[in-house]
Amino acid sequence: HPHLEEFETIFFEEKVKEMQYTPKTELDLAIYKKVCSIIIRHRDWQDIQINRDLNTHIIDDWIGFFFKGIYQNSITIPRNLYDEKKDVLQEIANSSSKEEYQKIIDSFPKWNEEFKTVCRENVRQIESVMFDKFEPKSNVLKQYLDYKIYLMQALCRGEQGATANDLEAQGLQVKKRERDYVASCKNLTIEMNEKNDGMWFKIDDYVSYLTHNLSVKAILEIDRSFPQWIEEAKALQHELQKQHKTKQIGGNTVVVLAKIRMRKLDCEYQLNKDLLEIKLLHDRKLAVKLPYSNLTKAKRILNCLPQHIAAVNSIPDEYLIKSLSSFDMRAVGKATPEVDSSMKQMGYNYSCYYDFPKSRTNQFELLEVIVQLPKKRELVLRKSKTPKPTNQVLDEMPTYIDAINSVPYYFNIRPVLSGDKWVKE
Repeated sequence: HPHLEEFETIFFEEKVKEMQYTPKTELDLAIYKKVCSIIIRHRDWQDIQINRDLNTHIIDDWIGFFFKGIYQNSITIPRNLYDEKKDVLQEIANSSSKEEYQKIIDSFPKWNEEFKTVCRENVRQIESVMFDKFEPKSNVLKQYLDYKIYLMQALCRGEQGATANDLEAQGLQVKKRERDYVASCKNLTIEMNEKNDGMWFKIDDYVSYLTHNLSVKAILEIDRSFPQWIEEAKALQHELQKQHKTKQIGGNTVVVLAKIRMRKLDCEYQLNKDLLEIKLLHDRKLAVKLPYSNLTKAKRILNCLPQHIAAVNSIPDEYLIKSLSSFDMRAVGKATPEVDSSMKQMGYNYSCYYDFPKSRTNQFELLEVIVQLPKKRELVLRKSKTPKPTNQVLDEMPTYIDAINSVPYYFNIRPVLSGDKWVKE
């Protein structure tokens, strides 16, 4: 992941999955996912106790989460529970396993050590990913220094943060101002507030702020390394500028090749910088980024377009192809036996969306089936779009799933927008 902080979040999300909690109901699962995301987001808060710090409230048609009286978030109440009384819904919300949440919180010290180990063992690979995302026109120096300081913070997580007295004990000159302290290091100036819960690193026009104080050892290491980091950042910016010029030349070649390919395929398309979008049937479009710096790869992508276009065009209009929405709460309801049997045979996670019964038969009308697919996609069957009986549509679904799965992950299948400006060679 190009951002170390997001990489850290993903790491903790994977650790939570290893807890293997089995929810009792669909609503319990939705609450569990939301609370876990809140806990991970606020993993640095000290002394979190779920019984004390987490409250849930039913407000209209959603469940609100209030964490430590500060952070608020919510999920929508599933449609099949709308008619339940408020106190019943509140009881369901409160019954979610608080013991499981506390296990996660209590595991953070151990997970922090594991994350630091991952960073230390893979630091060169991590740096390669980070630096690959730097743009030559951006402030590479600030990005580089910010990254180096944040990585140091990640490697020191859990260690005792330095106070002004600790820095003074190292022989540094520390001055007290109205509400903070200023420590003069060899290469840097460090500013700290009185509560020791925030730290600024300053040199010339560069300023970096951390919400937690680093250890004395980390601060001294940063100060010692800063001149070297500045030289590394300058060298990186020079290299990025060279790559940018090469990319511009390659980009011109790729654009010409893309236009030739579109002429042969007789497709409507739009090309915005390196993003090629091709108009398909049923108000869909196929989008892919063309690698300007890799002519061989760009040619391979362009040569494969016919088969991917045919695969997506083979999927009827009653299907909607979307990016996977991990927090989607539209998909609710208990599946009928025929739907459940078909989905289990396919081996995919799925959910259903039903309309309310229109008679006393208590029969819900199937409106949508949402299937979670690989490559961060989901297939939505919109039953109202087809006159076919449900069993026939379900029998046909595996063929269309195979067609979608044949399209590589770096292709995005999106709906056509009103603002699209199509051209044809």
